[in-house]
Amino acid sequence: MGACFDYTTFAASDEKTLKERFSDHQESLRIDNGSHAYAGHMGIAQGLTIHNKVFQNENEAIDYLEQNAQKWSSAIAVKVGDFKKCFPSTQTEKNELEKLNTLKATIDNWGKELIARAKSAKSEFRGCKKCGSKIATKFIKEHYCPVCSSHEFIETETDKKKYLNVTQKYKEQSAKVKKMEEKYKDINKKNKWVVGAWCAS
Repeated sequence: MGACFDYTTFAASDEKTLKERFSDHQESLRIDNGSHAYAGHMGIAQGLTIHNKVFQNENEAIDYLEQNAQKWSSAIAVKVGDFKKCFPSTQTEKNELEKLNTLKATIDNWGKELIARAKSAKSEFRGCKKCGSKIATKFIKEHYCPVCSSHEFIETETDKKKYLNVTQKYKEQSAKVKKMEEKYKDINKKNKWVVGAWCAS
């Protein structure tokens, strides 16, 4: 099996924001193109390593990444341009971005939290309201019923309302953060992260 070089770019940002965006990018690639070891895309790279390198243009950055990235290893990120003024810059921006990340984490971990709560219950069995099946709590692995797939298995009406509330807040916070980030676009037109990796194929 061989390897192919894959790269992408991200808007200038702090390192934490880059890592979160790269993680989301990897997940999308795995969903669209597969997650097997020889998928041949950056989604299978083993995380992200940030090198303290700054280049004048994208081509120089790509040349560096091609020479320094390694198969079966992490992707590498380097900077192109001046990152002195990029989002988030002010403390207010950082706080708003942190709120957004917290909401995202709540949504991403929603099912896991429901399962953990069900497993910690005193009752040894959990009954499904839809099909009547009784499942031993220690064997619960999904937040839906393993027999009829009902999502009402361990998720209550209160849970549903909370989830809708969280998703609505996430939508509103996303719009707020996006608006804050807009003002940096003109400043950072030529400034970006370039991320590359050699991917088994």
